[in-house]
Amino acid sequence: MKSQLTTMKLKSIIIVLTLCWSVILSGQTLNLNGEWETGIDRQYTSQTMVPGIPTTNTHNPAPGSVWFKKQIQLPEGDWTNVSLVLKSALYRPRVYINGDKVGESIGGMMPISFGLSHKQVKPGNEIVLEIELTSLKDVPEDDPAKPSPADLWRSCQASWIRDDVSLIFYNNWQITRLIPFISESRTSVNIEWGISPDGKDASVPDQVKFDILDATGAVVLTSKVKPKSLAGSVTIPFNDQLKLWSPLDPNLYQLRTQVIHKGKVAHEKVINYAPKTFGISEDKSKFLLNGNPCTLRGGSIVWNRFAREAVAKDLIDDREWFYEAIIKPFKEHGANLLRFHLYPPPEWMIDLCDEYGLLVQLEAQYFHGMGGSRETLPVYYSKLLTLGAQHPSTALIQLFNETEPELEKIMHDSYLEISSQFPNYLIANSDTYNLHRYWWSMAENVALYANSWKDYDRPTVIDEFGANYMNENWEVSSYPRAEPGFDRFLNVGHTPEMRSKMQEWSYGRIGEYWRRIGIQGIAPFCTLGPFEDGGNWYEGPLEEARLKPLWSSLASAYSPRSVSMEIWDRNFEPNQNIELPLYLFNEYPEGDSVQVELRILNEESASIWSVRLSHWLDPFAEAVKKVNVSMPATGGDYVLEAELLNPVGGVKVPVISRWEVNVHEVVVPSVLKSASIGVPDSELELSAILRDLGLKPGSITDEVDIIVTSHITWDAIYKGDSSVMPQLDGAIRAGKKVVMLDVGPKFHGEKCPTPAPIVGADGTEYPAHIIQKGDTSKNTLLLASQSFSDEFEARREKDIWSGDFPGGVSMSMKYALEPESHFHPSPFGNELWNDLSGKDRTWLWNGLRGGLTVPAIDVFVDDLDQNGYLDFWLKRGADTARIKNAPYYAYELEGYFGFSDTNDDLLVLQDLYKRVHFVVEDLVSLRGLLDPDSDAKIQDISRVYSSLGGKSEKIVPLAIAGYGLNKTPIQMIDFANGGKLIVSNLFTAGRLTKEISGSNLYDYRFDPVCLQFVLNMLAFPLESEESERNSDLN
Repeated sequence: MKSQLTTMKLKSIIIVLTLCWSVILSGQTLNLNGEWETGIDRQYTSQTMVPGIPTTNTHNPAPGSVWFKKQIQLPEGDWTNVSLVLKSALYRPRVYINGDKVGESIGGMMPISFGLSHKQVKPGNEIVLEIELTSLKDVPEDDPAKPSPADLWRSCQASWIRDDVSLIFYNNWQITRLIPFISESRTSVNIEWGISPDGKDASVPDQVKFDILDATGAVVLTSKVKPKSLAGSVTIPFNDQLKLWSPLDPNLYQLRTQVIHKGKVAHEKVINYAPKTFGISEDKSKFLLNGNPCTLRGGSIVWNRFAREAVAKDLIDDREWFYEAIIKPFKEHGANLLRFHLYPPPEWMIDLCDEYGLLVQLEAQYFHGMGGSRETLPVYYSKLLTLGAQHPSTALIQLFNETEPELEKIMHDSYLEISSQFPNYLIANSDTYNLHRYWWSMAENVALYANSWKDYDRPTVIDEFGANYMNENWEVSSYPRAEPGFDRFLNVGHTPEMRSKMQEWSYGRIGEYWRRIGIQGIAPFCTLGPFEDGGNWYEGPLEEARLKPLWSSLASAYSPRSVSMEIWDRNFEPNQNIELPLYLFNEYPEGDSVQVELRILNEESASIWSVRLSHWLDPFAEAVKKVNVSMPATGGDYVLEAELLNPVGGVKVPVISRWEVNVHEVVVPSVLKSASIGVPDSELELSAILRDLGLKPGSITDEVDIIVTSHITWDAIYKGDSSVMPQLDGAIRAGKKVVMLDVGPKFHGEKCPTPAPIVGADGTEYPAHIIQKGDTSKNTLLLASQSFSDEFEARREKDIWSGDFPGGVSMSMKYALEPESHFHPSPFGNELWNDLSGKDRTWLWNGLRGGLTVPAIDVFVDDLDQNGYLDFWLKRGADTARIKNAPYYAYELEGYFGFSDTNDDLLVLQDLYKRVHFVVEDLVSLRGLLDPDSDAKIQDISRVYSSLGGKSEKIVPLAIAGYGLNKTPIQMIDFANGGKLIVSNLFTAGRLTKEISGSNLYDYRFDPVCLQFVLNMLAFPLESEESERNSDLN
């Protein structure tokens, strides 16, 4: 294949240059990659490959400075000067010739050139070249190459040579600046150049020559200048002689610059070049690549984090592997972007992006703080921008990541000091918004944030989402929120197969969502990272580069021509007809009739229904086509698929938008068929629903077996209506069963789009619970961390509502940080999932963006019994045995907990504040939700436990949800007299009947599974009573 040929050719060249050249002309380069001696503190103990990592201990800094040594036979030739170029060598390299130090530098992340001024550096001489790298433990805090302290625990801490090492031979002058600027019309290039003399004099050479070479090495264009100084510029028109570069058509050239004096080449420098522009449309609605609309679609590599992995020692400089594992699959899936998160990659990796056609997002490693200093940052940024300018694939430059606004300004100002010397790059988080949204992984964000690209005043790139971190063995990452994140969505006991499916949803479906709403760029996180933070997208030995299924799920989000189904609903009735919107995309320079097959697959993956359709799309156009679909007549699991039949742009994998659906026929539990069900007179819809199911609703004043209420009763209670509560209380005291649905405000989260209100049978509107949104008009660099409104901040610490429920039980409600889309059975609530064919039936219900099932409200039973109290604290990490043996204190800070036998444990407090600070710093999307500097609350929970000893009520959690599974959206209070009260704050209103279903995408909508679940909830206390009677008889 091409890559193998290219790589083999490259290796051959390296061998020739290293071993065989006895004569070299000035202007040429000798590559020193290969085997070197290495050791600590100049004690050479082993051989290592350069570039590469010389140690297996990548999790800790070297115990001393790391040395590399190579004996070199300098070639004969007409050269007079030599420079050693270290493209990337960490940290603070020093260079020695025959034991004498000839150069040293700070930094090392970016290229450094050392003039080798030494008496033995002459043609034909043999020298010993040594490179000393400082241990990370000895690197000063203000060194521009030093990683952020927030990144050390998940990054390679070794001192190592990351990129090529080479000698440059020249006479008198060396090219030190070479920056091409393309004209806005894309018809000429202006090349700014600079040369440095060897120090003996500042005279100028006779000529500087510029050649643009094609892939065969032939000269396409040439220009010469007779310099009057050591710097200048030259404009080269090219009109139609050069083809534009793009990911779809990566026409790549080389710019060769030669310093010529007295007819000889004094120095020569060759860089990649191709004409290309990348900017933003006037209305800021889109990126423009060569004047055409362009969405960014790709993934992220965190180079120095991946280098932490043991396997990286063999792979980190394996260029063939990076082609097979990264470049090739991204291209075959239709992607056009690689984000090099935090750490610029070796230049050879950007060369691959130039050659095969992937745009590049280059980033500095400054993360959760400022790197370098005011003095060193402009120099560092100048080198980063030079690297970008010498590669046509460069699209975005990111100066920092997830950093505090006051430090961002300092770093951005450092960039501005040198920005005029470079092309007008797009700067991430200044010209763009680069947002991090982790739905279906560590947060619920898609239900809370963007509705459309129009929500933002500039192009937006969601360059971190997905984040269901696993390694190649399907093991959950050790990242602190990874395991609880999987638990949140899959419940404890999840399998690799379940986690793989979660990855497909959180990467593929969410990637399609961002594309449908017009977000201008996506890059799920992360393709290649460490076990501690990110994992990777491969299964089995990494050397084999076998792709996880999530790659296939991303094809519809990546492919330039594509199709995406807009559907979040999962549960349907037999033969139900739906209108399915299909989004069609043609991000391609040619118009065509887009061909799509829509089909339904059964559980054996056989197609049981299909239809083909076509729709003409002009170049760079999109459209929405609605298709009527009839669900199968038989209940079961099915898959909706929309497949693009005519992909373009080198896409070699199926482009399929997939969504799992469930056809469900409601089953009325037998215990309800003979039960007398009491319903408040105001609950017209609830009575109608029960009658339609053949049940017998009556008044709550009648002699009934069970009473059920819905959001209408709660709304009356919330507004202060005191007429219903005494009747419910009397029923409990008489030993009856009461089920209260939709208890608590329907708060979707402060930043969630407001659904249409539920309209009752009598015309009354019941809107979602809303808090005034904060002002988003003044957001600047970090829209992602915008705080919640002042009203929310003031109220979220207080009770929304508190009071007595039936049976005299005291309850309270508080705002939660997020709503939930998934909830699961507790060990006591499995019967609520009867007739649902799977515990995953409560993962997304119809209607509402994200299929929310649990509002952003926590409902607490304040009158817990001892068992309920122990269960409450067990979920939060307490030692229940120690609760029973006073004293034992709970420390709480923003929903995070620590525990101690004393109320003044500074170590527990420090750990608690550290954990909350980590969450806020590492997950930008949660900034504004948590205040890591608020006061911690300390409570003697063992004393409270002792005070509950005489309570006769039992609190039984029936369902669990949320991060850490510490939310209990359904609770049952079991009274000693046989009365039972089930309190549910699930979003069930609006989902129980087709009569009040909303027609808009994110309205409340009928869901047969939700109705089944509510029936199971009504049956549960009756079946429990029947089971208890049978147990007594036995």
